[in-house]
Amino acid sequence: METRELTVLTEYKRVRNIVRSEARKINKFKQESIAKLTKTSPKHFWKYIKTKTNVSINVGELKSMDADGKEIWVTEGVDKTEMFAQFYTKIFTVESDDGPMIEMQSEAVCEEIVVSLDMVLKKLKKDKS
Repeated sequence: METRELTVLTEYKRVRNIVRSEARKINKFKQESIAKLTKTSPKHFWKYIKTKTNVSINVGELKSMDADGKEIWVTEGVDKTEMFAQFYTKIFTVESDDGPMIEMQSEAVCEEIVVSLDMVLKKLKKDKS
């Protein structure tokens, strides 16, 4: 604002609110008229929907360092992809599937365990009764 006078600020807010109110009324009227025409003109409705849901995702230019250490701007899609691939391979590493190393706490060795079909059936019959 050019001045710090209270009257100018209040007048600005009043006009801003009027403009906002009128813009909302226009949008509401437009949406209501499209809604009324939906049954008779579905193309008009879907055209409006497309304008509201159209999304474009672009990755802007990226800053990087070349082999000589100079700052460069990457603009091509393939080069951006390679740059992201190099970046993420530095961050994410492949972990080994060996699991944690566990030390033996005891030297005791268990005897061989033998399980027969008769033993299993005997235990099952005992649990059912």
